[in-house]
Amino acid sequence: MPTMRCASWTMLGVLMSLAAAAFAQAPPEQTPADDAKAEDDYTVDGFIDTYYSLNLNNPGGVADPIRYLDATYGKLRVPFVQFHVEEGTQDDDFGFALKLHAGVPFNDNVATLSHASCLDARDQAFQWIQEAYVRYNTSDSKEALLDLGKFTTHLGYEVTETLDRMNYSGGIAFGWAEPSYHFGVRYTYPFDDHFAVTGMLVNGCNAVFDAVPGKSIGLQASYTNGRWSAVANWLGGDEGTGFRNMANAYVTYTTKHQDYDFALSSDFGNDANAGAPASWWGLAAYARRNWDHDSIALRAEVFDDPQGFLIGTPGNRLYEVTGTLEHRFGHSLTARLEWRSDFASSAFFPRNGVAHQCGSQHTLTLGTVAYWK
Repeated sequence: MPTMRCASWTMLGVLMSLAAAAFAQAPPEQTPADDAKAEDDYTVDGFIDTYYSLNLNNPGGVADPIRYLDATYGKLRVPFVQFHVEEGTQDDDFGFALKLHAGVPFNDNVATLSHASCLDARDQAFQWIQEAYVRYNTSDSKEALLDLGKFTTHLGYEVTETLDRMNYSGGIAFGWAEPSYHFGVRYTYPFDDHFAVTGMLVNGCNAVFDAVPGKSIGLQASYTNGRWSAVANWLGGDEGTGFRNMANAYVTYTTKHQDYDFALSSDFGNDANAGAPASWWGLAAYARRNWDHDSIALRAEVFDDPQGFLIGTPGNRLYEVTGTLEHRFGHSLTARLEWRSDFASSAFFPRNGVAHQCGSQHTLTLGTVAYWK
């Protein structure tokens, strides 16, 4: 702390006496550890995601019927630019999170939004806000967090941020069977260092403004124990076609030296569908081998929608196999080269500019993510 220099020794003595008298009531001095803790309570980061992809089917201008954020071929695209700032609750009861998004808007996720409860035009005004919520810690001894606002969905193993997925592209269930975000209130309570539960009341799927009178209820239970974890998710509510159930569960495992990562994820859903009940399910397996600067990841997935409620083609079962080679350039740039083969039990994929021409498609993608924190 800087010292005060006075010309008068008498004045200095008075000040020292006052300081000594008040010493017992003075707050403790801020230490470097306290400063580091305060700094750690804030997170500020962001990234820019770009890719170039080739489709051997030459789909022309026909939209890819499966892919979400990487559905354009033959052009350099920027699907995702994100800025993220967040204040935790370690030093205060209150916090907040804000994620701003540019690139392909979330509301372009036609696969999910075509069956969402709300396609309100007012939601378009919020498509560039990925998350925006305030947070309150209701406990003095643990992080029992109450969130209010817009937040990403709890459903699904895969997430929107590319670096937090094993593969560059998202899986089939990621785009078709899982929403992107919710708006409402969410409460997370950790019973101990291993087990936590979350409950939420939200405006359905992908809706800030809900055109359906009823709300949706979401639940999550998670358990972590060292190198492995298990998570179970559920969301239920009226999505405009009747009551809909959406469930997801996944387990993950990482070896002792983090050389290998494994995950298994499953999805199930059903909808009353105005008196014509529909259901769907999916299963995906993941494996990744890690080195200092490189990784190789594999994903195999099956997705079944017998009534065609989501994908629009009854009796069509989808499969995909994806291999991804990743190289990390220092701490701010990652590149992924990915081969993906998609298959369907009917003529589902476009070819030579015409939709629904063949039962498979094969793509090669080079994606890069530049990030900072």
